Amino acid sequence: MQARERIAQRVAQKLKDGDVVNLGIGLPTLVPAFLPPGVHLVLQSENGFVGLGSLEGEADPGAVDAGGRPCGLQPGVAMFDSAMSFCLIRGGHVDVTVLGGGCRWIGRAISPTGWCRERWCPAWGGAMDLVTGARRVIVAMEHCTRDGQPRLLERGSEREIWLFYGVRNSSEAIMKDQLQALALAHERFHLHLCYSRPDETETLNVDYHHRGRVDIPLFLDTLKLGRYQFYICGPKAMMESVVPGLQALGIDNADIHSGSFGPASLIKKAR
Repeated sequence: MQARERIAQRVAQKLKDGDVVNLGIGLPTLVPAFLPPGVHLVLQSENGFVGLGSLEGEADPGAVDAGGRPCGLQPGVAMFDSAMSFCLIRGGHVDVTVLGGGCRWIGRAISPTGWCRERWCPAWGGAMDLVTGARRVIVAMEHCTRDGQPRLLERGSEREIWLFYGVRNSSEAIMKDQLQALALAHERFHLHLCYSRPDETETLNVDYHHRGRVDIPLFLDTLKLGRYQFYICGPKAMMESVVPGLQALGIDNADIHSGSFGPASLIKKAR
């Protein structure tokens, strides 16, 4: 038995019959093959499923897991949009999440990166939501990456992160306190709250940073000169404005990663 299989087997022993479980990309997907007899899980996926199963027979192009891989569906499966899926996660309805190699141990703390590094990836997941919303968190990973790089690090990344968080007002600003705490704790994390319809009791530069929507002029006014990786997720109308706007500025398609909320989808057009 290989090391990855031994890890998956050990994780499987931690799960109970009837648990609602979210499995990360990579090693965690091996876990169901090692479940003890009589243990049946309800698998949840960030892209809008409860009731994923093993693939049997011909793949259905409309049934994929959060990593974009074809999957099977169990009897009684429920399908919904990603907004509802994250409501389940943030509402504490996921019993266990098993995170994979998208994590790094930094000093004594775990860092769920949740983004794609220098490789192709079909989607980015919800690790940051899962580690705070799931009742139990298990990390299933090897000590080194496939190219031999360590996952145990003395310090974190030196990259800068600019988060433009657009909502109508504070009533829709989920995890606002946590994001502000992150911005205070990490000088390389720059939070920009954008309210398109602020409440009359809310004050600019106190409760939020920008009045209006997340758009290209905001990027031009805020970001320093340099090359950026853009990770954009929002309503379809926003995506159809921001993504072509970035392309018009000459941003390489390889640096633009996008996905629409809910059932809406954005078809990438060749430049």
